[in-house]
Amino acid sequence: MAVGDVVNGLGSAVNTVVNFQPAATVTVMLSHAMVYTGWVFMTNGTLNSNLISSSAFILMKMFVNNTNYLMLQAVGGQTGSFSGIQIE
Repeated sequence: MAVGDVVNGLGSAVNTVVNFQPAATVTVMLSHAMVYTGWVFMTNGTLNSNLISSSAFILMKMFVNNTNYLMLQAVGGQTGSFSGIQIE
């Protein structure tokens, strides 16, 4: 991956947790995160900050790196998704 590349992901199965944790020197600006039923978190692997929950689609500018990254937790037979661009 290189600066300017599009980064996106979709949960591979229903009722799963999706973590997007870039490599050590990479920073990504996320512009969208979504779960139909569930939660969107920023996490460092120990602490979770709930950004949105349940039936949530969010347009945002969220910067993630290897230390603080995205976690989507889908429930109720749903999956999550995210999209962004690598900036560093």
